[in-house]
Amino acid sequence: MALLTPLFLLGLGCLAIPIWLHLMNRSDPPAQPFSSTLLLKHSDQITSSERSLRYWFLLVLRLLALLILILLFAQPAMRVFQSENSGPTENNVILLLDRSLSMSAGQRWSSAQDRLNQLLDSLPAGTSAQLLAASDRLELVQEPTTDFATIRASVQRLRPDQGELNMAALIAAADDLAAGLPGTSEIHLFSDLQASNLPTRFSDLVPSRAPLQLHPVGDDESSNASLTAAYSGSDIQAWVQWQGFGSDQPLPTISLHTDGELLASAELQQESGGLWSARFEQPEFPRDTRTLEVRLDLQDSLLADNRYFLAPPAANSVRALVLSATASLNDSLYLRTALQSLSDPQVEVDVQYAGGGVNFALDDYQLVLLNDAGALSDGIGEALESWVGRGGNLLLVAGSRVSNGENIPISGGRLQLSNGSDQQGLLMNNSRHSAFSRFASNSLAAELYQPRQLSGFSGNVLVQTSAGWPWMIEQTRGAGRILLLAHSLAPDATSLSLQPEFVPLLRSLVSWMAEINRLPRQIKTGDRILLGASSSGEESSGAPVIQQLFLANGSPLLGLSEQGQRRTYRIDEPGLYGLQTASGLHHAAANIPLAETSLAAVEPQLLQRWRELASPENIQVVDNTAVAGESMALLPEWRTWENWLLPALLALLLAEALFANAHLRVRRESLS
Repeated sequence: MALLTPLFLLGLGCLAIPIWLHLMNRSDPPAQPFSSTLLLKHSDQITSSERSLRYWFLLVLRLLALLILILLFAQPAMRVFQSENSGPTENNVILLLDRSLSMSAGQRWSSAQDRLNQLLDSLPAGTSAQLLAASDRLELVQEPTTDFATIRASVQRLRPDQGELNMAALIAAADDLAAGLPGTSEIHLFSDLQASNLPTRFSDLVPSRAPLQLHPVGDDESSNASLTAAYSGSDIQAWVQWQGFGSDQPLPTISLHTDGELLASAELQQESGGLWSARFEQPEFPRDTRTLEVRLDLQDSLLADNRYFLAPPAANSVRALVLSATASLNDSLYLRTALQSLSDPQVEVDVQYAGGGVNFALDDYQLVLLNDAGALSDGIGEALESWVGRGGNLLLVAGSRVSNGENIPISGGRLQLSNGSDQQGLLMNNSRHSAFSRFASNSLAAELYQPRQLSGFSGNVLVQTSAGWPWMIEQTRGAGRILLLAHSLAPDATSLSLQPEFVPLLRSLVSWMAEINRLPRQIKTGDRILLGASSSGEESSGAPVIQQLFLANGSPLLGLSEQGQRRTYRIDEPGLYGLQTASGLHHAAANIPLAETSLAAVEPQLLQRWRELASPENIQVVDNTAVAGESMALLPEWRTWENWLLPALLALLLAEALFANAHLRVRRESLS
């Protein structure tokens, strides 16, 4: 017990008031008639009064009433523990249906549907069930319901997709779901239980809050051949992995198709470990080939892995525009010669005068190199700034025509003439940056003549001088990118252009800015692609911004009003996809996950161990109804005594009034 307002106990001092009143209470003796007192002799008489408590029962009533009144103000209360969950415990069943690619092999999907319906028939009335389907993602198909007809209808509509099952994530999600449901829960998994889907840690397969029952639907007699392919130089190499076939199985035909038309056929050659291979030597692709597909002519349990797509050979060329500082274009001869000497990638170079008018289309180029920012005309400068904002890539050189203290166009930096050494070396700040991925050296053996200091810029410094001055700065502008050089690359300004390192460095920078090999060539179904404008800094660290996605059937995904908005698209079907960026169209071939092509199930010993660890005997089944009630009781609920004290006070006041009136009536009769 406790008092909610204990300061009111100071009122206990008021209990002395009834006692004092009862002590002061004296009754006058009755008057007796007597003769005249004039003839009586006066004498002094000492009188004393003895005060004693009278009317004890009435006093007790008054003291109790006052005490109860004080307690009502002090509010005595008791802490009670009572659960509000007094209803019956609810039973929950979480149904997990594997709809990954391997479930489409043979009769696995129909078997899973039948076994799930049989389980629903065996559940007692009033059981709450919910359905989740899983592949590379977990989908809540049916909310908790006691109407099993809706669950059966949902199961009938579902079909396996092209994703890869993440078994550990599936078990963890179901376990967390069971923890939030009232009552007791149990999990049922309907799957072919592929060994290739098992996580690294076996403990990830065992839930901790609800028991798991396994319903394997695999077919031990399933036979399958999975196909993969890849470029091998100028050839195409294909591999076939046999699973469950007898030694007398005739070899199937393997063929190469371009845009649906047969291009070549090859024979399978046996290798070790049940692996067979075939090679298409230097196939001649028709002009403007869009899709390449290797096919295996075989009727097995899983037909989806009998096709393998390849992206067409990458166009190993970059179209670049060099903007020269002079109308004669002679000052850009060294840069043009270096670019044209590149073979990987090959660079197609056009040269224009930077100080003239805009008589060219910037969108036709993947890369623009401005030889001297000081010669840039206003018209070309505005066009370049808009082009970079849309996703263009600009190598901007602050040459000798940029005056001391003058702002560099587009970049926002400012150059200042050096008062220090006439020569400085170059140091790479981060040789692992993707701009140097194709540059073998970790240093630059070059000198700058009369270097100039750059200030007031923003961006990431990739190369600096030996004095610590920024020399190469990476900047982002909208969806595009600028590589700013604070010093001319001309031979009379630096020894870099005369060094053997110049051409490899230029190749690495061109490949990086032209987004060569920065987008995937091979993806798998279930992968997600981010479309739309990227946030600040994302462009320099990740892949280029994908502005449009062309689906496997060739149709664009985004409408005109949707382009530029951030969106994630899941690859659902194998085929060739087009990734449109500011620098052009890139192709990526989507194929099914390799883990789903292996139909081998979990070994029987491991499956039995899994059953034992996930059984109700080894997992403490938690009744969330009781847990909820206990957690509520842990929060103290104070109940005051006013429901008892107030009636008692009223009863005492009534009794006190009755007894007080009785005493007054006795006194009046004695006085009369």
